[in-house]
Amino acid sequence: LRDLLEIAESYSVTVDAGRATFTDDLERALVFTLNGRKEKHRLAATEFEARSTWDGVRLTLNIEAYGGFRMSQVFQPSEDGQSLFVAMVVQKPTFTPPIKNVTRVYRRAAASSTPANLNASARSRHLLQRPH
Repeated sequence: LRDLLEIAESYSVTVDAGRATFTDDLERALVFTLNGRKEKHRLAATEFEARSTWDGVRLTLNIEAYGGFRMSQVFQPSEDGQSLFVAMVVQKPTFTPPIKNVTRVYRRAAASSTPANLNASARSRHLLQRPH
């Protein structure tokens, strides 16, 4: 379960019609279908199921894994679109000492001056903006 709890140094986030793709600093990509149904995933050595739902501008992942492990992750952009807040809560099992709720903050990387990056930045001004 370590893979689900480790801290990614960075994320690249892409949201398109019906999907959100998270690619971490190790180039591991997870694609979540945004329909609220359970899906099977694998992150390194950890297999898990996730249900992803939108709540306003927040994306919530409810995760279940081996041995009754359950946790939720909430991804929420800042109002200015320059930060992404990731809140993690482990619901089960109960650990001793307990795992505290975790909030991580990711800042948007500085954009390059190349037209392609400027265009990409303008298209994705709001992190995790729900597609229409």
